[in-house]
Amino acid sequence: MIIPKKFDLMGTTIEVEYNADMMFDGDAMGQANYRRNKIFIAPNTSTFKMNKEQLEQVFLHELVHWVFHQLKHDDLQKDEELVDQFAELLHQTLKTMQGDFLAPVQTQDGEAIQ
Repeated sequence: MIIPKKFDLMGTTIEVEYNADMMFDGDAMGQANYRRNKIFIAPNTSTFKMNKEQLEQVFLHELVHWVFHQLKHDDLQKDEELVDQFAELLHQTLKTMQGDFLAPVQTQDGEAIQ
């Protein structure tokens, strides 16, 4: 899985950045910042390292916060256990989507629909 530098969610462009300040602000590895339309992820340093899977999990965790925020479900947005479980399931699904994919959807004439 590749973590994007930015993406759109319900008409909002959200930027993804590494932010070293997170290392000094509690124990968070990521943050969904709604006022700045950003997801912050703690970078790897000499004293703190995350592997690729952990970075992906942090990104997806913050993405799930953003999804619930955009859907105006503040109760779900603040439920860390639900957000974490949802992100884990999403990560597992995205990680295992390799190999054979369905052919593009076609019209009756056999033309691919873009």
